[in-house]
Amino acid sequence: MKHIKFITYILFVIFILTACRHRDDSPLTTVFALKLGYDENNVGMKLSEHNLIDCGIDIIHRNNFFYITDKVNEKIMKFTERGELLLVIYNPDTNDVFAQHGLAEEAENAESGYISTKIYRSYPLIKPEKIEADSDRNIYVVDNNQEYKKVNDDKTVCDQLILKFDNEGNLAYKLGRTGIGNVPFGFISMLMTDNHDNLLVLESDDNGYALTKFDKDGQLIKRGVILSNAAPRQKSEEDYIVDVVSVKPSRFDDEIYITCQYIRENVESRLISRFETVYEKIYRYSFQNETFSKMIMTISPKYADLTKYGGGVKEMYSDPKKVMLPMEELVGMDGGHNRFFVRQSVSIPGMNNNNYSLSVYSPDGHEIFAKNVTYPLDIIYTSPVFVSDGGEAFSYYIKDEEIVIAEVK
Repeated sequence: MKHIKFITYILFVIFILTACRHRDDSPLTTVFALKLGYDENNVGMKLSEHNLIDCGIDIIHRNNFFYITDKVNEKIMKFTERGELLLVIYNPDTNDVFAQHGLAEEAENAESGYISTKIYRSYPLIKPEKIEADSDRNIYVVDNNQEYKKVNDDKTVCDQLILKFDNEGNLAYKLGRTGIGNVPFGFISMLMTDNHDNLLVLESDDNGYALTKFDKDGQLIKRGVILSNAAPRQKSEEDYIVDVVSVKPSRFDDEIYITCQYIRENVESRLISRFETVYEKIYRYSFQNETFSKMIMTISPKYADLTKYGGGVKEMYSDPKKVMLPMEELVGMDGGHNRFFVRQSVSIPGMNNNNYSLSVYSPDGHEIFAKNVTYPLDIIYTSPVFVSDGGEAFSYYIKDEEIVIAEVK
């Protein structure tokens, strides 16, 4: 009996320690930085019409390389993990400097007898956006061109194609909604290659999401639509407002994750209604069968008492004693089916509001680690978190006229 009581006590202590686990602070570790500008190793930046920063880049980490699109300078770059430039695909009309560098490099190689590892390729890119790479290091990039433009019957505009380049920057083909050809996409919000090197293309609009899968030769495999109001409801949820708020493909065949938000309307008076997020549910979705196959997680709101931060908080929040924290967001999966979640910091006057918490869960739902990620002070832009196929979490930020690519350690 004593042994049983002792074991019970130990299990209780373990439970308490686990439940109260402290999140370690984890400053971002710089991988490398790029200057803002128009030269070879620079990234472009401009102000939008509302004077907001538009750095116009997309960054991914695949196969131990970084791939970057520069929308402002109309180029694509491939870097090693130490920041060494290996490949540039550039629009010659807006990048005279690259043509000069390429000729100089060729002359230097001819004179020295060495072959450079740096490759320059010209292609008339128009404001390239999302980028992806497959296991053979082929590159997929979203290209915007008015020549692609098509106005549909419902007045929506499609003006994007996907360009596929090989590992050396040579164009393989152009990809549209129906495969190789010029039937343009609408707004592409994500590109991802799966474990069979199929390409998944996610489009989004006010009505929901369209997901299209192509094989590595550009042949259409399947196209499906996930409407915003398609989220499953139980009988107790019939009066809730339910929306699909996020669709995340994974690198595994027929494995899609969909986040659905459940909102309840509380009528306080004839003139006042208050909407409250009850919870979010994450479902596994079968793209093959177009069905919600399994509910894998429920995310409940969390609240904080911010009264200790002074009068500025009282002006910002109607009830500073109970401020709802941003919901945890699924940002990606690695090659081991582990799921990465981010919760942005709540906005507090005078504080560094760029920080966030990062949690990683195993496929069976157990938390692997949780960290509070802190950015440097005085930065002017931060990116969302992106996850590599190897399970590293990265972000980038702009400070002192540099874009700094950093990893969460």
